[in-house]
Formats: sequence, C-alpha cells, structure tokens
Amino acid sequence: RAGTMPLALLRMTDKIRAAAAVLQSAPAAQEGELGELVERLQKADVISIDELQTVVTALREHSEDPDLALHALVRDSSLVGVVPPLKPRVRDPELQARLDRIEVARQNEEYANMVRDVTSKAVAQERISTEIASFK
Repeated sequence: RAGTMPLALLRMTDKIRAAAAVLQSAPAAQEGELGELVERLQKADVISIDELQTVVTALREHSEDPDLALHALVRDSSLVGVVPPLKPRVRDPELQARLDRIEVARQNEEYANMVRDVTSKAVAQERISTEIASFK
C-alpha cells in the first residue's frame, strides 16, 4: 500500500457487520474484490475507512436504506489505530545507474533490430551502385 495519507482503522460494530451481510446477498458481491472484502469483513475485528467507504458505496447501489451514510455506520465504532503511510523506497544510486545503463543498451538493441532491414538494404544498394559505377 503506497500513499501519503494514514489509514484509519475502526473497530467493527454490529451495524457495520449487518451492512456487510446485506451486501453479501447482492449479486455484485458474489465475485471480485468486493466479494473478497465482504467475506473478510464477516470475520474481521477492524475495518479501514477506505473499506467502509467501499461497502457504503456498494450498498447505495443495491439498497434503498436511508441509514446508509458513512457517518451512521461509524457512529458507534471507535478508532483502533492509524497505520502510517509507507515511505517511498529510495534506490541505491549505484543500482539506479546500472539499471539506467541496461535500459539504454536495451533501447539501442531494440532500435538496431527495427532498422536492421532498412540499413542492410541501404548498404547493399550503395554497394551495387558503387560496383555499377566502377564498370563504366
């Protein structure tokens, strides 16, 4: 997970579990990432704000319940903790220089392969022209 904002974790409540259970019966929750999220939430003790927002958005698409606001689900919950954002990795300068040289070599080889047929025809044409000119 890369990002710049911390990830807030909330304690799961019965209201959040019930919302996830309602979503579990929706056709969209039977497959993909949403299905995995709903399955995991049934056993989880904590939920991130991002996951809860995903649940609320999906519920709004599949339900007419007016109590589907994020703040209504969070009301009885409590903040468990905050996961700090990941720091971006800093590559070793020697490694980066080596990778740059490899990339340049790869691009040069790719270019040579693209123009190989063109340059070999041009060289052959020039050779033929030179030979013809020498017979005159």
